[in-house]
Amino acid sequence: MLWLLLALTSAITGGFIGIIGKYVLKKHDYICYAFMWNMLSAAFLLPLVLLNFSFPGTFYEWSLLAIGMCLWLGINITGIKSLQMVEVSLREPVSQTRLLFILLLSVIFISETINFSKIAGTILIFSGLSLATYKGGEFFSRLKNKGIQLALLSAFLVSVVSIVDKTALKYWAVAPYLFLEFFVPGLVLGTMAFCRRDRLKEMMKSKYLYVILVTALGAVSSYTLYWAYQLKEVSVVFPIAQLATLITVIGGIVLLKERKDISLKILATVIMILGAILISGYV
Repeated sequence: MLWLLLALTSAITGGFIGIIGKYVLKKHDYICYAFMWNMLSAAFLLPLVLLNFSFPGTFYEWSLLAIGMCLWLGINITGIKSLQMVEVSLREPVSQTRLLFILLLSVIFISETINFSKIAGTILIFSGLSLATYKGGEFFSRLKNKGIQLALLSAFLVSVVSIVDKTALKYWAVAPYLFLEFFVPGLVLGTMAFCRRDRLKEMMKSKYLYVILVTALGAVSSYTLYWAYQLKEVSVVFPIAQLATLITVIGGIVLLKERKDISLKILATVIMILGAILISGYV
């Protein structure tokens, strides 16, 4: 059950990423944060790359990497901007819509199985989304919020890149693949951050310990998740890793004092986690 241990490790470490990131982004630029997130994560992974220095040789295998890098660049911009704009205890449940996308895409493109548990889990996640976006007597009314829209776009991109990465990892070792997915988008973001270097210096001067910590957690969470992808179906691994949502939501409420609609957020989160467990096949 190594894949389960890896998925749980990804969930525990990943649960704190949104909390710390939101704390930093309250006062600092999202492009600068995205740049440091990618470059420091790549730096943490570099020793593992040197220990397993191998690259595939065909155009197809490198084209999968190229697609993945482009998608991750989009995820960095949309996802981190939405984290800046929306309470993390609201954004995280909304982001679970990626489970709906990933289930559908994994069945269509990589022929993974679908059964009653996965369908029931999907219905629960959709129900949780309707609660999370409830406001003013209307379900889904929060979908008008630009930050929520960006979170949904990011969720869709994450689901697509998960299928790409799952396919690519048949040919790539985890460390070099993941390193390049951080490093190359980081270089692109670096050209944007250069124009905001004053804000970058300000962020690193006041929050450098938090930035280093969140990128270390990100590197661990990503590496263990990708390793699990190599061992088990992505539609099974991914929901387990998303149990990080519970940590993020509670942390947002307790640590960041996001006290609006607490009961609604928790209920939506619990429903979505139950949906994730159903999709994983443990019920």
